[in-house]
Amino acid sequence: MEFIPINASMHYKCALDIYCSDNNGLTAIRRIIRSWCLSKTRSFSNEEIHSAWFFRGDQYQHRIGNYLFRVAINVGNSSLESPSNWALEIIHSDSSNKNRKWAIEITLSKQDDSLIRFVTTIKHWMVEGYIGTIPDTPLLSVPKYVQSLIEAKDLICRKGDEIVNSAPKIIGIGGGRSLYERICSSNRFIPIIIVSAYTHVYLAFAEELQSKILGNGNVYLLENDRVLNEINYFLGDDFACYRGSLRIYMPKIRLDRKTDSFRHRYYSEKQLLEENLDSISSEIVVGLSRNARTFTLNEIASISDVISASRKSRIQELFANQPEDRSEELSLLWEEMDSLNKKLSETEQLNLIYSEESEELRQENQNLRWKSSRIDVLRDENSELRNKLQAYESLRNLPENLPDVIEIIASSYPSKLHFTDNAIRSAKEYQYGKDVYKQAWSILHHMGSTLHKIIFEERPGDMEAAFKNESGFELAMTEGKQTKKDASLMKLRKINYQGKEIDITPHVKDGSKPPNMIRIHFYPDIENQLIVIGHCGEHLDNFTTRGLS
Repeated sequence: MEFIPINASMHYKCALDIYCSDNNGLTAIRRIIRSWCLSKTRSFSNEEIHSAWFFRGDQYQHRIGNYLFRVAINVGNSSLESPSNWALEIIHSDSSNKNRKWAIEITLSKQDDSLIRFVTTIKHWMVEGYIGTIPDTPLLSVPKYVQSLIEAKDLICRKGDEIVNSAPKIIGIGGGRSLYERICSSNRFIPIIIVSAYTHVYLAFAEELQSKILGNGNVYLLENDRVLNEINYFLGDDFACYRGSLRIYMPKIRLDRKTDSFRHRYYSEKQLLEENLDSISSEIVVGLSRNARTFTLNEIASISDVISASRKSRIQELFANQPEDRSEELSLLWEEMDSLNKKLSETEQLNLIYSEESEELRQENQNLRWKSSRIDVLRDENSELRNKLQAYESLRNLPENLPDVIEIIASSYPSKLHFTDNAIRSAKEYQYGKDVYKQAWSILHHMGSTLHKIIFEERPGDMEAAFKNESGFELAMTEGKQTKKDASLMKLRKINYQGKEIDITPHVKDGSKPPNMIRIHFYPDIENQLIVIGHCGEHLDNFTTRGLS
C-alpha cells in the first residue's frame, strides 16, 4: 500500500459547509465526486468505481490505470449507507514528471442529514531517494469537483454566514451598507475581495480572479462611485478601498485597530494599471488557496482522521456491549481516554490562540518596520526640502540662463544629481542657453525627482515610456544603430568621471530645432545612486545630423 509521506507539500486546500434541500446531502455530494473520478479515469477500465466500496469504504487501495483509490468511512451514529464520516484518497504520478507524486484527499462529515462539512487538500512530493532538480510547482487551479459542488443547483455552499459565490457579485447603489455588515460579521470565514471600479478591464479581471479562488474567496465589484463612497463611509479611512483599487478583507477584521489594516492586502489603482495583473492574481490565489487559514479546530481533513474516528466509534460500541462486571474497569479506561482527548483538544485550542497572537505580533512588527522605513524616507525628503529651501532663499534673481539653472538645481538635489565640469562647460558655451533655460529648469527638476525614482527605485520595463508619462519629456536610453556603429560619434558621448570613462549616451531631449532645442546627457551611477549629468546644451552630433552637415 502506498501512503502520503509526512514531507508532502500542501498545494491547495478548501473547506465548505454544504446544505442539501432533500436531506440526502452525503449521497448527492458523493455522486458528484464519483462523476469527477470517472472523468479522470475514462481512458482506463473504470467500472470498479461503480462498486460498493466507493460508498461504503474498505480501506484497500484500488488501482485504476495510474490512480490509486482508497475509501474509508466512520459509521458513527448513522448507517452504512449514510455514515457520519466518509473519506476518499487518490494518489497518482505527475503527468509531466514521473518523480513527483500527487495526492487528493476529500472528507465529508455529516453534521445532520441536510448539512455536510466538506474538506479537501491536494499535496505533492518527490519520490523517495530522488536526487536532482526540483521541478517548478504548477500554477494553482480550482479542482473541477469543487467547482461542480459550488455550481450544483440543489446544493448551497457556505463558509460561516457567507454563501460561496460562483461568480463575482456586482454591488449597486444601496448595497454598500449590506456588504460592510458582511465584512464585519464575526461569523464570516471567507475572505471578501472588493474591486472598486466598474470597467470592462476590471470586470474581466474580477471574473478571472473569482474563478481562480472559487471556494476560498468572494469577489465583489462596485458599480459606481456612489457605492464606493457609501461603503468607505462605514469602513473609514484606514480600511477604505479607494477608486480603481482592490482590497482583500480577511475574516475576523478589527476596525477598532488601525494597525489591523495592514493585514487586509491592498492593491492601489497604480499597481493594478501598471503591474502584471496575472502576477497580482497569482499572489492572491496562492495566499487564499494555499496559505490562508481554512480549517476549524479538530477538523476531519484526511482519510487517517476518518479511520481514527471509526476506531473510536468501535471502541465505544465494544464498551457498551461488555458484561457488567467489567463495566467499571472499562469505564475508568474510557474516562482516561476521554481526558486525554480533552487535553489534546485544549492543546490545539491553545495552539490556535498562540498562533493568532503570533500573527498579531508579526503584524505589529511589520508595522513598526514599515514606520521605521518611512522615517528614513521622510528624513531624506526633509533633507531634500531643506536643500531646496536654502537654494531658493539664496536666490536673489530669477535664473535667466543655463548656468544659473544648474547652480540652483545642483543645490536642490545634491544627493540625486551631480553636474560634471563638462556639463557646466557645455551649458556656458551653448549659444541658445537664454532661450531654453525654462525647459532646462523643468527637465532637470524631473531628472532629480521622476527619473531618479524610475531608475533607482521602480525600474519599470520601459523607462522611456514611464518618464514620458510622468514628465511629458522624451527620454532616450540609447542611440540609433548607425550612430552606435560610428566610433567617432560615440566618442562624443564618453567623458571622464572620478578617474574612469563613463558613457553618457542616455539623454532627455526637448525641441527639434534651435533656438528651442536642448539635450541633457547623463550616466546612471548605480553604486552611488546618482544621476551624473555629463552634457547640458546643444544637440550632440549623430548619424543623421552629421549627414545633414
